[in-house]
Amino acid sequence: MTQPLGDQWVRSAGHRAVLLAASDPNIVVRRYVGKQDQAFADFQVDAAQMARAGWFPTVQHYLPGSWPAGAIFIAFLLILFVFGILVLVYMLIFPPDGALVVSYEYQGPPPPAPETVQAWIRRVGKDAARASVETDLRNQDITRTDYAARMRVIDELELD
Repeated sequence: MTQPLGDQWVRSAGHRAVLLAASDPNIVVRRYVGKQDQAFADFQVDAAQMARAGWFPTVQHYLPGSWPAGAIFIAFLLILFVFGILVLVYMLIFPPDGALVVSYEYQGPPPPAPETVQAWIRRVGKDAARASVETDLRNQDITRTDYAARMRVIDELELD
């Protein structure tokens, strides 16, 4: 049994979740056609680009390619003329391309990269950084070893 998915038809082999999700505006379903390795390589490139825009893959399933029943029937009919055996051998050796079906969910833009310690020290200044570390020590949020290591980082940092 097949079910429509946009302008494509997808076999319903466990794809009900993908089909139901296709009606949600925060979910996009994409197909990558080709042999399994090529389809997955195309998916990886596209997934990286989609992630930069806030879309992340949630469900993926590879549908292997198969010859239509009519083509197989014609090949069997051609067996009467011996030509059909060559057609069947070709069909066995070279199956058609399959499709990797992936649903992406919009989760918002990716969070910004965390600020590095050096960037934070440059932004607030050495005196404010020292005061913050001393406050953490007084509140017992850090150990004396951490205190010494953080103060060493502050002292070693060269500010322009």
